[in-house]
Amino acid sequence: MNRKIKMVGYMLVLVLATPWMAACGVSTPQSTVEPESQAEAVVRQVGDTQGTQMKVQLTNAMDAAITSMAFKGSQDEAFCDDLLGSEGPIESNETFELGLPVADCTYDVSLTVEGSEYVLHRLDLSKIESGVLQLSDGLAYLVYQDDEGTDISTLEDEQKLVQAAAEQAAAEQAAAEKAAAEQAAAEQAEAEQRAAEQAAAEGQAAKSAPQSQQGSSQEAPAQSEDSCLGDDVVFR
Repeated sequence: MNRKIKMVGYMLVLVLATPWMAACGVSTPQSTVEPESQAEAVVRQVGDTQGTQMKVQLTNAMDAAITSMAFKGSQDEAFCDDLLGSEGPIESNETFELGLPVADCTYDVSLTVEGSEYVLHRLDLSKIESGVLQLSDGLAYLVYQDDEGTDISTLEDEQKLVQAAAEQAAAEQAAAEKAAAEQAAAEQAEAEQRAAEQAAAEGQAAKSAPQSQQGSSQEAPAQSEDSCLGDDVVFR
């Protein structure tokens, strides 16, 4: 009986002392069972997801969604079909993984944003693990880190390509205008030459025409034998 009383008293003291122990910083035993780790966010896959490929993780840092995307080798003429298809747009600030066939070349990537097409040129994606897509002054460009952790931007390269294209277009326009002027001058010279030749031919024809006979002798009219004066009239 006394033993039971002692056990109940001990348990009562322990229950009453627990809040005091916590207030004084005395730790109480905690469960050692860790909560299940949350599943990692699934990154959207875009492009070639089958077979041998290289993958680049990209983030849309533009203020609008990417509604279509395509790529081609920089030396090729046409882009591939739309990579997004029916999967929907890539929203602003969304990260996705672009899969591309392994190739020893640079790539051009076409993006459609708010109805406008932008092209990133000559990207060596084999050397890029991740990057950020951005827009500036009507140009799309990529920011990524090199092997040394230095931020690299393709914006300057895009600007140089635009300037080179503008200079080439201006040179072609000047060449076309020069060719048109030379053609017009040649046609004018040819017309003048034809006119001169025609005038010379007409002058030569005028000189070669037969002259009308002039200075022909004129005979005195014969006197009529029947005179109104008689033969007997003598003038003194």
